[in-house]
Amino acid sequence: MSRAVFLGSFDPPHKGHRDAILSVVNSDVMRRCNIEKLHVIVAQQNPNKPKSTPFIDRYKMCLAMFGDIDNVLVDDIENQVKPQYTFDLFKRFHRNEDDMITSDFWWVITTETIDELINGEWYKGITMLCENKFIVIVKNDEEIKHIKREINWKEGQVNFVKLQSTCNVHSSYIRQQCKDGYTEVLNNTNAYVKDYVIRNKLYF
Repeated sequence: MSRAVFLGSFDPPHKGHRDAILSVVNSDVMRRCNIEKLHVIVAQQNPNKPKSTPFIDRYKMCLAMFGDIDNVLVDDIENQVKPQYTFDLFKRFHRNEDDMITSDFWWVITTETIDELINGEWYKGITMLCENKFIVIVKNDEEIKHIKREINWKEGQVNFVKLQSTCNVHSSYIRQQCKDGYTEVLNNTNAYVKDYVIRNKLYF
């Protein structure tokens, strides 16, 4: 059996993230790729986001946001091994060290992440594009065409899943709105996350 991994800072997790996860687990790609479980991996500390909210807060919010979805596991593995880069974490996966995930896994990403990898915004991004298998969440056929133009995929290296969502919000927007005092933006999360953010004054 294979696993799928979906990484993120989730600062905070929101309905857009949840819709992306549901789009994957409800698609036929899970069956076609023989995927047993999708691991939502909360980043310990993104090197590009040095002021992230503490891991434990983001992990608790992700448990509340995604923990009820079948075949999904909210994973704290980055907090256990504390890799410097995602590249290092994936090397451990490929070597199947400590039986952490499995050497056979699919990386769930968006077209935005694809562009970041190509543009060198991730450590050894091009190498990661070559060494891994992908489930790419896309909004439309134009995004699929764009990705295929940018990358010469190997046979069986990529699957595309259409995003089923009407939520068009980013975590950075939620943080900024909270900072400006507009807590209504937290309606893009759920009741637990909204209460957690307000109670702990995470973004104020």
